[in-house]
Amino acid sequence: MAFNWKSLFIVDEEAERAAAFGNKQSIQPSEAPSASPNKVSLSSSNTGKIATDGEATQEVLAVYEKGFDSLNHEGYDFFELYKSIMAVGADNAQSYQMAFVMGKSIKSDLTKTFLLEKAKVYVTEIEKVHAKYAEVGNKKRADLAAQLNSEKNNLNNSIKNLESQIANLQAELNKQKGELAIIDNKFGPSLAEMEARINANDHAKQTLLSSIQKVINGINQNL
Repeated sequence: MAFNWKSLFIVDEEAERAAAFGNKQSIQPSEAPSASPNKVSLSSSNTGKIATDGEATQEVLAVYEKGFDSLNHEGYDFFELYKSIMAVGADNAQSYQMAFVMGKSIKSDLTKTFLLEKAKVYVTEIEKVHAKYAEVGNKKRADLAAQLNSEKNNLNNSIKNLESQIANLQAELNKQKGELAIIDNKFGPSLAEMEARINANDHAKQTLLSSIQKVINGINQNL
């Protein structure tokens, strides 16, 4: 009897309400809830909340217990004995005798051998399911780890690229600051020379015009 442990890795409220080890009430396709395949929460009531190890253990144990209940076979066998013993206490030796006597009253041919054989059936089924979903969980964990590493590498590469650009920009900034600091020295001599030539041009014009005007004045006075 196979069962569904989907709620362990994918939030599925309907599956949580159903028996995890084999839903005796089939879920109709139209009623089946949609679930994101990327969700790996162990809690449907606290989506996005990270469960602690203790919380996760309690939730998964509840899934196993529901599944175990759904595996119950017809008639009295190990399942009923187990429930009776657990109700009284598994450490109480008398609980085993009491459960066995009660079982004999229901199934007269009940034997220790029969109970142990049936116990193996339940254990085998649980082991099969555990192995299957351990593989599912390990794959999901590996996929998440790979995604984490990929995104970390992308971010690290992007950061290195930005740091390189910043370093280049900082070097260019320092270079241009240095050029700015000596720009006056670079153009100072040329500007000074040009200023002197402009002044000399003005002075030469004025000197020549003054001498010409002096001669003009002399002509007017002396001729």
